[in-house]
Amino acid sequence: MKHAPYLCLTLALLAACQSKPLVWDKPGASEVSRQEDLEACHLKALTSPQVRPTPSSAYGATTALSVDESRAWQERLVLDECMAGKGYGGKR
Repeated sequence: MKHAPYLCLTLALLAACQSKPLVWDKPGASEVSRQEDLEACHLKALTSPQVRPTPSSAYGATTALSVDESRAWQERLVLDECMAGKGYGGKR
Protein backbone atom coordinates (compact mmCIF):
# COMPACT_ATOMS: atom_id res chain seq x y z
CA MET A 1 0.00 0.00 0.00
CA LYS A 2 2.77 2.38 -1.02
CA HIS A 3 0.27 4.92 -2.43
CA ALA A 4 -1.85 5.21 0.72
CA PRO A 5 -0.36 8.57 1.83
CA TYR A 6 -1.09 10.05 -1.60
CA LEU A 7 -4.63 8.75 -1.58
CA CYS A 8 -5.22 10.23 1.86
CA LEU A 9 -3.81 13.58 0.74
CA THR A 10 -5.94 13.58 -2.40
CA LEU A 11 -9.10 12.76 -0.48
CA ALA A 12 -8.33 15.46 2.09
CA LEU A 13 -7.81 18.03 -0.66
CA LEU A 14 -11.05 17.07 -2.35
CA ALA A 15 -12.94 17.36 0.92
CA ALA A 16 -11.40 20.75 1.65
CA CYS A 17 -12.26 22.08 -1.79
CA GLN A 18 -15.86 21.00 -1.47
CA SER A 19 -16.42 22.16 2.10
CA LYS A 20 -16.55 25.90 1.48
CA PRO A 21 -16.74 27.67 -1.85
CA LEU A 22 -14.20 30.34 -2.65
CA VAL A 23 -15.23 33.97 -2.40
CA TRP A 24 -13.50 35.87 -5.18
CA ASP A 25 -12.23 39.36 -4.39
CA LYS A 26 -10.40 41.98 -6.40
CA PRO A 27 -9.62 45.46 -5.10
CA GLY A 28 -11.72 48.05 -6.90
CA ALA A 29 -14.00 45.52 -8.62
CA SER A 30 -17.73 46.11 -8.34
CA GLU A 31 -20.11 43.29 -7.51
CA VAL A 32 -21.49 43.47 -11.07
CA SER A 33 -18.06 43.14 -12.69
CA ARG A 34 -17.11 40.34 -10.27
CA GLN A 35 -20.29 38.46 -11.18
CA GLU A 36 -19.70 38.99 -14.92
CA ASP A 37 -16.11 37.74 -14.63
CA LEU A 38 -17.24 34.74 -12.58
CA GLU A 39 -19.90 33.85 -15.15
CA ALA A 40 -17.38 34.18 -18.01
CA CYS A 41 -14.89 31.93 -16.20
CA HIS A 42 -17.61 29.44 -15.33
CA LEU A 43 -18.61 29.23 -19.00
CA LYS A 44 -14.95 28.77 -19.96
CA ALA A 45 -14.65 25.96 -17.39
CA LEU A 46 -17.79 24.22 -18.62
CA THR A 47 -16.65 24.28 -22.24
CA SER A 48 -12.98 23.46 -21.67
CA PRO A 49 -11.61 20.14 -22.91
CA GLN A 50 -10.52 17.69 -20.26
CA VAL A 51 -6.75 17.72 -20.64
CA ARG A 52 -5.27 17.69 -17.15
CA PRO A 53 -4.67 14.47 -15.25
CA THR A 54 -7.22 13.66 -12.58
CA PRO A 55 -6.07 13.92 -8.96
CA SER A 56 -5.91 10.15 -8.64
CA SER A 57 -3.46 9.72 -11.52
CA ALA A 58 -1.53 12.88 -10.64
CA TYR A 59 -0.77 11.59 -7.14
CA GLY A 60 -0.40 7.92 -7.94
CA ALA A 61 -3.47 6.79 -6.03
CA THR A 62 -4.91 3.44 -6.97
CA THR A 63 -8.56 4.48 -6.71
CA ALA A 64 -9.77 6.39 -9.75
CA LEU A 65 -12.33 9.15 -9.58
CA SER A 66 -15.62 8.76 -11.36
CA VAL A 67 -16.05 10.59 -14.64
CA ASP A 68 -18.27 13.19 -12.94
CA GLU A 69 -15.77 13.76 -10.12
CA SER A 70 -12.92 14.06 -12.58
CA ARG A 71 -14.82 16.56 -14.72
CA ALA A 72 -15.78 18.63 -11.66
CA TRP A 73 -12.10 18.71 -10.63
CA GLN A 74 -11.11 19.85 -14.12
CA GLU A 75 -13.75 22.59 -14.20
CA ARG A 76 -12.68 23.87 -10.79
CA LEU A 77 -9.06 24.15 -11.95
CA VAL A 78 -10.04 26.07 -15.10
CA LEU A 79 -12.36 28.40 -13.16
CA ASP A 80 -9.69 29.12 -10.53
CA GLU A 81 -7.03 29.81 -13.18
CA CYS A 82 -9.39 32.07 -15.11
CA MET A 83 -10.36 34.16 -12.07
CA ALA A 84 -6.73 34.43 -10.94
CA GLY A 85 -5.82 35.54 -14.46
CA LYS A 86 -8.36 38.35 -14.15
CA GLY A 87 -6.66 39.54 -10.95
CA TYR A 88 -8.97 37.97 -8.35
CA GLY A 89 -7.89 36.27 -5.19
CA GLY A 90 -9.96 33.53 -3.61
CA LYS A 91 -10.78 33.30 0.09
CA ARG A 92 -12.61 30.60 2.00
